Amino acid sequence: MKDQFILSQVDGYLGQVGYFNRRKKSAHPLTVQRMTIVDGLKRSLLALGLHRRSKPVKSLAELLAMPSTPHAIAPGSTNDV
Repeated sequence: MKDQFILSQVDGYLGQVGYFNRRKKSAHPLTVQRMTIVDGLKRSLLALGLHRRSKPVKSLAELLAMPSTPHAIAPGSTNDV
């Protein structure tokens, strides 16, 4: 998406110059525009029905019930322990 690309470029630039102007003790003007871009991108994703979802996590009981298996060694690697 265009907004996501612009946001990544703005973040890169602000990462180099900083989010705040130390002399004027104020936010960089581009910081305010970044917030506008983020808000628009968030509204677009919500309109598409894309919501943040957490990754399902197994409970401790499920993890302990799993049979333990030895770690596989990648082909071509050596087991230098």
